[in-house]
Amino acid sequence: MRNLVETKAFPKDLAKKIGKLTSYRARADYEPIFTEQEEAEEAIKIGEDVFNKGQEILELST
Repeated sequence: MRNLVETKAFPKDLAKKIGKLTSYRARADYEPIFTEQEEAEEAIKIGEDVFNKGQEILELST
């Protein structure tokens, strides 16, 4: 991931959002992963953004 961010192939802000999801996941070891609907919706949106960017990167590399 770091290499993709450093080469600007992957947006830095999206990498930060992935970090946020990682912290949600770590918290889930001790409590339910999403306590608010808003958090769950945000996680879905981030996942969609990551997926779309991944597809874009793959399309550019072929």
